[in-house]
Amino acid sequence: MFTSEFKGKVALELVREADTMATICSRHEVHPTQAGLWKQRLLKGAYELFGDKSSERKIEEQQKLIDELYGQIGQLTHEVAWLKKKL
Repeated sequence: MFTSEFKGKVALELVREADTMATICSRHEVHPTQAGLWKQRLLKGAYELFGDKSSERKIEEQQKLIDELYGQIGQLTHEVAWLKKKL
């Protein structure tokens, strides 16, 4: 298993394109397909790093909604169990 630090190091080398993918992968003993996935993940994450604050707010709002819905599910489950006992 590779550490996140190692994956980041390999992905950064691939982004810099100082050497060919084959050379970088050979040096680090990583399959080119795997290294390519790490590179894609790095590039995708870079866009999110510099995203605007509205996306962060949207994520927070979604998390609040999820928490609220889980609370309602718990309450309804409790009420159903109580009603079953009473019947």
